[in-house]
Amino acid sequence: MLACSEQTATQNSKLPMDSVSASIDSSCTERGDFDDLSSDSLNGIYFQDLSIFLPEFHFSFLHPYAHPFEGDSLEIEANLGENFEGQKLLMSSEVFNITSIEQRYETSISIQAEGPHCDLNDWAHFYSEWQTVQKNHLEEYFMNTYTPKEAEIFPSFPMEAIRKAVQVQCGAEWVKPIQSVQSPNEYPSSVGISKYFLRINATRIDNGQSVQKIIVIVSPMGC
Repeated sequence: MLACSEQTATQNSKLPMDSVSASIDSSCTERGDFDDLSSDSLNGIYFQDLSIFLPEFHFSFLHPYAHPFEGDSLEIEANLGENFEGQKLLMSSEVFNITSIEQRYETSISIQAEGPHCDLNDWAHFYSEWQTVQKNHLEEYFMNTYTPKEAEIFPSFPMEAIRKAVQVQCGAEWVKPIQSVQSPNEYPSSVGISKYFLRINATRIDNGQSVQKIIVIVSPMGC
């Protein structure tokens, strides 16, 4: 992944060290103006039986890449500088009645180097509880927002375990700056939101069958 940047019950992912992966981004470039978005920047998600539109949120990647998408889950990658929180979401379907939308988030560790950074994308994470996304009388949904404190929640690990993960995936030069760090939230180590999850709950109009759609939004970390 290339990127720039009251605790509840949790589900924490702890992977064995040989499963740890990370990415190093050495080319952080600030992009604050989205008036000139390229033509491949997207803000619509199209399942065969459900269309989702985020008028003011753009992303650049769908996985699997298919429009319309035939399955029930997919992953998108947000454009650098885009903030998913608080965004308006609209939905349209001739097949489903939408019963609710739920949202949760994932946090990951990122090691900073005044621009370049190393993100431990597939090591350990904090996962928040699912929370209902509210809608207004126009059937417009507004994505939940989180405080800085919520975005910094992370499972308890010895710093030595974190340093080992960084060394395996990023190299010894990335361990040196965090030798004296006592917390994953102590600079140059940081914790931030790396993914958002949407769970769309619906029933089929024709037979009442329950259906779920899952959307994962990968959020750039770092700068």
